Amino acid sequence: MPRPKKEEIVIQEKQSKFQLYDPIENIPELSPYVEQLKAKGIKTLAEAIVYLHFAGEKESKLALELLEKYAGFMTADQLTFEFPVLPSNIKSLDNALGGGFKFGALYVIHGPPNSGKTQLLMWLAAQALMNGYRVAIIDGERSIRVDRIAKFGSAKNMSNLKMAYALNADHAAVLTKHLTSLAVDVVLADGLLYLLKREFPGRENLAERQQALKAVMRPLISLTFAGKLVVLTNQVIEKPVPFHNQLIEIGGPTFLHMPNYDLSQKGRKEEGGLIVQGEVFKAPDLPNNEYIFKVASDAILSL
Repeated sequence: MPRPKKEEIVIQEKQSKFQLYDPIENIPELSPYVEQLKAKGIKTLAEAIVYLHFAGEKESKLALELLEKYAGFMTADQLTFEFPVLPSNIKSLDNALGGGFKFGALYVIHGPPNSGKTQLLMWLAAQALMNGYRVAIIDGERSIRVDRIAKFGSAKNMSNLKMAYALNADHAAVLTKHLTSLAVDVVLADGLLYLLKREFPGRENLAERQQALKAVMRPLISLTFAGKLVVLTNQVIEKPVPFHNQLIEIGGPTFLHMPNYDLSQKGRKEEGGLIVQGEVFKAPDLPNNEYIFKVASDAILSL
């Protein structure tokens, strides 16, 4: 039997274009659900897939069918979709991140207590709101203050902000799953990992803690597939042993490879505010870059 020509093989394997972020109206399989999806604020195929995946058994099967058809292998020239970037308007941080926080990615800000993690999260919420994005926050430590966000952002578009307080690991998992059916663009979570550490303390509870972590993180990672920006904080503790890494991630080994971008921060109090020094220490497209800023009474200032 004669082998097909090389040109014929290329034609057979090539797909028309990258469609994951096309409008749902352009996807024939979704035509019966368009109005229902639009009512939930779902606009693209990727958003629809994530919503359907977590909606129920029947919907999950449809999500798998859509993944099989639209999320297979593609050539590099077909993967032309570029996600937007949310600038933090902190010059050194944006420079370190190559322009700002990229949508479609998971960022984790690591640091000990009083290192400016929560302050940066509230600042990012204000920047996102001022840029017209819809923001959802999950607070695991009751450290987020809405009035602080309003002050940072001159109280603009506060109706686009949704907040929830996670009481325990199960509640945190319910909240992150609920995010897959909300009309949001930016998801911020503070203290969720420390919440799990408190509920499942010690090495004897490590297996349970890791399972709870997977339940919390799975929807958040799925949201990045849908093109959302997800930023978490991770409180770390100091290890008082010489010649060893002084930062131990509370998330543990399961969490180690989940983020796309990892930032590490330390803070020192000075007159007039908190000075934060940080580093982008893991990024797929960036070198290790340092940044510095000052948390003042009504703003975060570039230094």
